[in-house]
Amino acid sequence: MKRTKTHYLTQKSDKKLVARHYILQAIMIVMFSIVLYDSIIHKTPFYYICFFFLGVFVGRLIAGVERVIHVKEHGKFVMESNYISILVLLLLLLVRFYIGRYVLDLAHVIWTTDAIYLLFTGIYWSKVQNTVRQIDEITYGWLKEKE
Repeated sequence: MKRTKTHYLTQKSDKKLVARHYILQAIMIVMFSIVLYDSIIHKTPFYYICFFFLGVFVGRLIAGVERVIHVKEHGKFVMESNYISILVLLLLLLVRFYIGRYVLDLAHVIWTTDAIYLLFTGIYWSKVQNTVRQIDEITYGWLKEKE
């Protein structure tokens, strides 16, 4: 069942959307691997997992700025962005490289890199889930119309 869904969505999705999906998954795996390595070597405290859940929460808040639409002319799913999504991306870059480390240092978080990686793993995971959910809603909408 899952292979059928993956095959269908890969065929019916824009190449940029598929590439975005795989890039986000690769980034999540790399960041999570680094955090896992640090947790084994440096004995990172378990409460750092809260940064992941904070990232999921933030990801759900910003999920509304990107929308998946179906373009009937091409028969493909496409990610639709707007100016707000560009501003959110710039804000996330600022948090990732400047503001996040500063705030975490003020809060006396020892492994700031791990905390930021967990935060962004949660954000990216939420983005992937939101994209799949939107595509499912469109697909199930078609099924409902055909009944």
